[in-house]
Amino acid sequence: MSVARQVNASPAVAPASSLVRRFDTPERSVGFGDGRLDVIAIGGSVLGKGSFAAGWKWVPAAGLEGVRFTGVVLSGRAKIKSKGGESADLTPGDFFTVKGEDECWVVGLRPCEILYVDGIERLVGSTPAR
Repeated sequence: MSVARQVNASPAVAPASSLVRRFDTPERSVGFGDGRLDVIAIGGSVLGKGSFAAGWKWVPAAGLEGVRFTGVVLSGRAKIKSKGGESADLTPGDFFTVKGEDECWVVGLRPCEILYVDGIERLVGSTPAR
């Protein structure tokens, strides 16, 4: 079944680019080994969609200590472990917050997708675009 995406009620009027953004045409993409973060900016907010392959692991990065990332798992599974030893399993629908110095990795054989709603501005500013 094909589902059409309606952006504007009037087909004669194209959607305004300042009102609509899509992750399939990101403003920036940043690679992390077998992971990728696509970034869009809209309404004064910067959002990111992370796509991480099975086996991917976040290695704590210098310069990101204390930076918090807030997101929601869209698909797949992951695990986070704080520097203090606290850990949590992440499944689709889970909102979470994690610091740049914490560990995170994909669990299982399926890729994991995460929508980041806060905190990625500093990450994107400190890594080269890809």
